[in-house]
Amino acid sequence: MGTPNGLLLGVDGGGSGTRTAITDAYGRVLARGAAGASNPHRVGVDGAAAAIEAAVAAALKALPADWCAAAPDSATVAFAGIAVGLAGRSHPQAPEVLRVALADWQATPLRLLVDDGELARAAVFGASDGVLLAAGTGSAAWGRGPAGEHRCGGLGPSVGDAGSGHALGMAALRAAAACWDAGGVLPAWLSSQVPASPRSWERQLRDGTLRAHELAPFLVAAALGAPPCEMARGLCAAAAADLAALAAACQARCGIHGGERSVATSGSVALALKPWLDPLLGYAAVHVADALPGAFALLQAARGRNVPPGW
Repeated sequence: MGTPNGLLLGVDGGGSGTRTAITDAYGRVLARGAAGASNPHRVGVDGAAAAIEAAVAAALKALPADWCAAAPDSATVAFAGIAVGLAGRSHPQAPEVLRVALADWQATPLRLLVDDGELARAAVFGASDGVLLAAGTGSAAWGRGPAGEHRCGGLGPSVGDAGSGHALGMAALRAAAACWDAGGVLPAWLSSQVPASPRSWERQLRDGTLRAHELAPFLVAAALGAPPCEMARGLCAAAAADLAALAAACQARCGIHGGERSVATSGSVALALKPWLDPLLGYAAVHVADALPGAFALLQAARGRNVPPGW
């Protein structure tokens, strides 16, 4: 048997899927697992707990036998620390999700619960100063600096999420509706993705048969096409400017001043918009494809600090 007391568990719980990793005390990944979405705002408390439990079980099953006292899917594996980055961390029952999903490890001495964006931020910056700019369906920025830790954005599609997939899709629909009003024709790249008449779009947005964020990849493809669609290029540039402004606001709140390579990105939309976003940042930002190394960084930073359990 290995040294279970050195094992660490990281959980990246998102709105589209949940991923887990078990590492040794040096951060070397021993096993990974995956399951469905675990944002309690989207799938409910029970659904989120079930997804996390399934993803952890998958990682335990993949754990090499010499790290297990008995069957690898049993509760005989001990962890020295667990860090969970959860989309929907603001849900009032988020701690309850983990108490249910990770009930066998309630005695683990170091248990962290953070936003999924903070997990991604730590994957790049660890305990150092820096901002993680995330843009997928929504958008938000998480930062740490001389003025403390702050989150900007992430306010939802009605009042926030500037530069997000949802915002891009809505901007495309509005611009296309103006083209239709002016000449009765939709942009070619959009006409195959939505009903021909904009008069049905509002109803379909309300009933969910038309999802604005799903149009974002087509918009970016049109902007990068040969020849490029100038309307699409303008909308992508505007979205990138919104994201750069969000990152700058988070930098200012955290006391991080210009000239530093202090912004990293995550999310499919941030990645797609890099041709427009990087020039605004002044450098090619690191893009986080795997946030789970952030769990190890957070646990290492928290050791010896008497951090209260997150759940």
